[in-house]
Amino acid sequence: MRHRISAAGVVLRGNQLLMVRHRQPGAYDFWVPPGGGLEGHESILQAAEREVHEETGLKVGAERILYLQELADAESRICKSFVLCHEVGGALSRAHLVDDESDTLVEARFMTSSQMAALDVRPPVFRDEFWQDLRREDRGIRHLGLTVCDN
Repeated sequence: MRHRISAAGVVLRGNQLLMVRHRQPGAYDFWVPPGGGLEGHESILQAAEREVHEETGLKVGAERILYLQELADAESRICKSFVLCHEVGGALSRAHLVDDESDTLVEARFMTSSQMAALDVRPPVFRDEFWQDLRREDRGIRHLGLTVCDN
């Protein structure tokens, strides 16, 4: 079984959340916060900053982990952290995409909760409960549970 640790950046601009669209015609079409696997000796916070820049062109500063999600299928197990980040520069662009993502990561944009309402948003917490979670006084990490995926 393959194990992977990944991080995603949760970037706000007013009442909008930065999301990227992954699409493979006939296979999938969903939106997620920008993210991916840790590299070398980088921390979860560093990985979130790097992944946001690679997938969107924005430079961000990581603040704290909001959510932890576990994913599993027959061949792999992933622990993914969603990290609250603030913008520090850059502009939305696909120029920094690595080759293996350039065909399937098709769009990056800021969206309101109403714009996400009818979309396949992963994990669904970003479509459903995220804004309420931001207002919670408890600033602990929320565990999103284990999602078992069919192959």
